[in-house]
Amino acid sequence: VIGIKDPNIIRHEDAMRRVASIRDIKLIVGVREPMAYFQSFYNYRRAAVARGKKWLMEKKTKKVVCPRAYKHSGQWPPTWRDVVNGCKWAGVDRQDLLFADIIRTHVFPLVPPSRVLLVSTEGLAAKPREIYQLIFDFFGIHEFFQEEVWRIIVSKPPEHKGAQRFVSMCDEGHREEHNTLACFLHKNFHAKSTLELY
Repeated sequence: VIGIKDPNIIRHEDAMRRVASIRDIKLIVGVREPMAYFQSFYNYRRAAVARGKKWLMEKKTKKVVCPRAYKHSGQWPPTWRDVVNGCKWAGVDRQDLLFADIIRTHVFPLVPPSRVLLVSTEGLAAKPREIYQLIFDFFGIHEFFQEEVWRIIVSKPPEHKGAQRFVSMCDEGHREEHNTLACFLHKNFHAKSTLELY
């Protein structure tokens, strides 16, 4: 099995068209509870800034773009309240909470559903054996290789373990931002956007 891992591909229709042009391509799309994903990605970017990642200091990546109706805090990195209210920074964009729409518009029109496997990342953490078996079956990986792959997975330490958390939606001080995100999702929810996850 030869493949690539890129969390940004499905966000870009042109990139997805190029991927879809590959004969017999198969896609695994990992999806997560939207608000938890957004918080995690913001924390990930903030941690990268704290570690001094140079690419985040470049002019084009430092740029923060906010909706006209929202007054930016003026801070950099942007605050949690900034991004929750629609400010875009280094790939952090609340539109990505609508991943069901992104998959519906950028994936399924281009790749047959039979060649797309949607995997819940929460499920992967809770039931790794079961989820990886689905992945093995999806790719048709021979049983002989499955145990070797599983041994590598188990022996590899989890990435970002103990990563610094800059915000938590469960904190009392972030109740307003939690409600803002919940309202954004509610207003933009489409019944036909729901996805069946494995």
